[in-house]
Amino acid sequence: MELVYLWVEEYKNIRNQGFNFSTRFEFHYDKDSKKLTKVRDESTTYKSIFPDNINITAIVGKNGAGKSTIQKLIFLLIFLKKYENFTADNPIDEKKTEAIIEIFKNDIFKDKNIFLIVNTAKGLKKISLLQSIQNYNNPTINTFKSNTKTCPLQQAQYTELKPDEIDFFSIHFHYMIDSWFDGYHTADDWTLNLYHRVDGFETPLLLEPYKGYNKDEQYINITNIEYLNNQHMFDFYAKNSKDLKFNSFFNPKKISLLIDANKIIRKYYAFYDFNQNIKYLEEFQNFIYEKIQNKDLITLNKLYLIIKIIDSKKEIFTDKDIVEKTTRRFENIKNIKKFQEKLNEFDINDLLSQSGFNETKKLEVCVKFHKIMQDKTKLEKYEEFLISDPSNPKRINLVDVYKIFELPLPWVEMKFYDNNKSYSYLSSGEKAFLNFAMNLLYQIENIKRNKGYKTINLFLDEVEYSMHPEWQRDFLHQVLFLLKNFKELNFNLIFVTHSPFLLSDLPKENVIFLEKYDEENKKELENKYPKLKIDNLKNGNCINVSEHIELKTFGANIHTLLSNGFFMSDGLMGEFAKNKITEILEYLNDTKNEVKLKTIDDKQIKPIIDSIGEEFLRNKLLNLYYKKFTTDKKEREKLILKKKINELQKLHDELDK
Repeated sequence: MELVYLWVEEYKNIRNQGFNFSTRFEFHYDKDSKKLTKVRDESTTYKSIFPDNINITAIVGKNGAGKSTIQKLIFLLIFLKKYENFTADNPIDEKKTEAIIEIFKNDIFKDKNIFLIVNTAKGLKKISLLQSIQNYNNPTINTFKSNTKTCPLQQAQYTELKPDEIDFFSIHFHYMIDSWFDGYHTADDWTLNLYHRVDGFETPLLLEPYKGYNKDEQYINITNIEYLNNQHMFDFYAKNSKDLKFNSFFNPKKISLLIDANKIIRKYYAFYDFNQNIKYLEEFQNFIYEKIQNKDLITLNKLYLIIKIIDSKKEIFTDKDIVEKTTRRFENIKNIKKFQEKLNEFDINDLLSQSGFNETKKLEVCVKFHKIMQDKTKLEKYEEFLISDPSNPKRINLVDVYKIFELPLPWVEMKFYDNNKSYSYLSSGEKAFLNFAMNLLYQIENIKRNKGYKTINLFLDEVEYSMHPEWQRDFLHQVLFLLKNFKELNFNLIFVTHSPFLLSDLPKENVIFLEKYDEENKKELENKYPKLKIDNLKNGNCINVSEHIELKTFGANIHTLLSNGFFMSDGLMGEFAKNKITEILEYLNDTKNEVKLKTIDDKQIKPIIDSIGEEFLRNKLLNLYYKKFTTDKKEREKLILKKKINELQKLHDELDK
């Protein structure tokens, strides 16, 4: 499957715009005749420079141009199509119903012609918003249906994709807090439900990382992400002994495991009001430290589990009253002996009725640990691995730990080591790339094992934003390296980026260029794109200008890309420096002495000019400076020459070194 073309009649800031995602096809939709025309197909286009199983598109443009909106619409169309004949049979599925209702009841989608063309093994097919809503036949959902129109595309030419024909999985990676829920009326409410699901990869959509699933809890749980990253790294490095190119800077073989007393104790601070009973706090802490010293892992595991259960939602448990029962059992105990008795009685077998949630992952691991550690041989071996004193770290072969227990425990601090190099000493950019790579590989492996998906759509939304320019320059190369061993799968990579380094790796045909229209830049847009039709647009509207861009991106100079591909019409200089230099330039050019300096004084002019890095601009301003402040023409020329001699001498000295 390949993403080919998206048409949007109207959604948020996009009005009557089409977007081509494939280099093998090019489409044009006429909104008046309602006809979709294939302008180009694979028989007339150039041969892709990328592997046969990988199609790449980048979407670029200023903030607010519509990059996120395009991605969101693709997810929305796939989601509605997948659950066209859907009925909720259990509490988990009710979340899907809620998401569909959020879409149907919103007027922003009413009678809007929005469709996606995909290339399948059976030819080109469409996923249409109008058609999907028309096809819904569910009494609960139908009461919210408001569409009166049907898809205008000829059914014989582009048949509607059927729900059971969706053999592609889409993942959206975005590591900033804003996510897709931007509070625009309620149009985005449905996306919150995509975070809260567990259906064995039945829903072919995934938003990474997890960011909560209701309006009041829009957050990225850093501790949860850290735990998942550790889990992915633990799994990956235990199975891969080779030093791979993408992780050449960090390839750990050793690990240390420290029982994290604070992780357990902190959880109880919120549960007990220790301020009312400091003596009990001391007893409780001593009780915990004693269990750590004795490596009583079964008790420590239960201690962690109790508070996790109390903090969780009842729907995930076999016994729906367990949260209340557990709270009652432990909340009023102020005696360690009684606490220990209740702890011994606490049964965690058959605890969970659901699994796979972000909320259930840690609980699942603790329950699994409890079962495995009934084997005394494994329990003793795991006790050997664990340390209780952080000042005396013990490094163990990572593979040895993995053989005993395949998942990291949430109450055990895990540290990875590549010889003497610890993960904690990596730069933030190195961590960002490594964690992304681990997560990507982990998700691909999971998708491979589930439901027989043949294609994975990877929406990489500014994932390189925290990386050093050198890492950005190498990012596409590294991603292709990560995917090279999955030859049995097809990939559509959609990069949403502000990085010129990434753009220089892509031919122009692989890039969607977006401009943002407003009344102030109308003339500028008309001059820049003389063939572009600008009509019936409102301020903030998105315009796809890809076919009007003459810039060749592949292998292009970074400065050229910044000034053209990223629409930096105000130049490439920092705004603070630009304002200072402009002020000096206007002052020096003023022969009538009418211009006054606003933010600097006379004495600062020369030092500022001397500090300018761009040689041509610096010399030009020096010329003006000497012209204004030195009346003797010969003296002025001598000063300029002296300046040049000093610069040449400095260069000569550097070359000598």
